[in-house]
Parts: sequence; C-alpha cells; structure tokens
Amino acid sequence: MIKDVKYDELPYFIKIEVCESDFLTAYQCQNESNPSIVIWTIDRAINKQTEIEFDLTTQQKLCIEERKSRAPKPSTMKLEDPRFELRTSYYFEEETNTLHRQHTLFDLQEMQGTGSVSEPLYPTFESDPKETANSLLKKHNFPIQYTQWNNEQRVNYWTERLYRMRRQAGESGAHEDCAFDKNLAQEMESIDLDIKNILPDCIMKLSKLEQIDHADLLAAFRSRTGLMI
Repeated sequence: MIKDVKYDELPYFIKIEVCESDFLTAYQCQNESNPSIVIWTIDRAINKQTEIEFDLTTQQKLCIEERKSRAPKPSTMKLEDPRFELRTSYYFEEETNTLHRQHTLFDLQEMQGTGSVSEPLYPTFESDPKETANSLLKKHNFPIQYTQWNNEQRVNYWTERLYRMRRQAGESGAHEDCAFDKNLAQEMESIDLDIKNILPDCIMKLSKLEQIDHADLLAAFRSRTGLMI
C-alpha cells in the first residue's frame, strides 16, 4: 500500500537531507518488512526531478543497489488471446533513479515483445494491467486495421491525431509545433509507407481545423519532421 506524505509529515531525519524548497512530493510504502518513504525532489546539480528512498526502520537513505534489491519482482499475466501475455518488469531510470514499471505485450508465437509502456511506480495511482494490455493489443492490431481504410479515412485519422497532439503540447505550456518531430515521422512511415501521398491533405485539413496559416503550418511540419511533402 502507498500513500501520499506532505513535507510537514516527514520524519526529522529526512528533513535534514531534503530541504523544503527542493521537495516535490513523497510516498510512504507501507511494507511490513521494509517500510520506507520515497521522495521526489529537485537535484540542482542536474536540474531534474530525482527520486530517493529512506528506510524508516534504519532511518537511512538507501543507495541504488539497495533499492534494486527491494524492487518488485517481474510478473506475467495471461490474456484472453492465448497468443499474447502481459509481462511486467521494473527498472530504475538512469541519472534520476526513478523506479519505473514497464508493461510489455509479448507475442508467444513470434517469441518477442510487440509493444510496451512504462510509468513511474509511484505515485499512488496504478494503471489497470488489463486496460494496459487491451491498449497495447489495439496498438498492435492497428496497422492491419489501417490497411483496410480508404484515403479519406486515413486523412481523417492523421488529421485528428495531429490536432490532439498539438493541443496537448499547447496545454502543457509548449508551442503546438513541438508535436511535430522525427519520432512522429518514423511512426507515420512505419504505419503507412505511402504517407507522403496523403500528408498534404492532412496538413491542409489541419490548418482549416485550427484556423491558422497553411504555409506556416506546412513549413513547421517539414522542418521538424524532416518529411518533404
């Protein structure tokens, strides 16, 4: 069980190590054998959010090797489709030491992973493994579904996808054009080898949807993705 902990609620031995100005949030892991508190803090040396953990019994900060020895063990979940299973593993992100949970959809026929998603083990919210598996399965099957669409359906799909991505970028405080990058281009080409044939229509439709200048939008897309359309 994991619960949120405010800075004022932290034990004194932790407050000595973590100043309030660098504190972001904390989670208490109510494990009977190894009770601990995980802190998210700002590391001024690298100017990034980092994760540290304190043992409540010994009142000591845990080194990364100690944290690795306490990390949850990998697990496997069978799915309704006997061809696939969901494999869950854990790893620590380099530099920030943030513990992540990674779900991988594993194809038992091909004997390889077909997609994965990772998330910090903390905070307290945990995604439903079944929903994660369904989402990964849907993503795995999408290219097959895509091949059955006509050009109009494909244009509508990418236009709506780009619109959502640009809106999310804007809501996060970034410029909407940040949604365009090389990774997006690679994903597009991996799904549709002839994507360049429909992208002009997608960008035109997107510019009308957002009511912005088409030439500016096209130039931003070209420069950020590297796709010459």
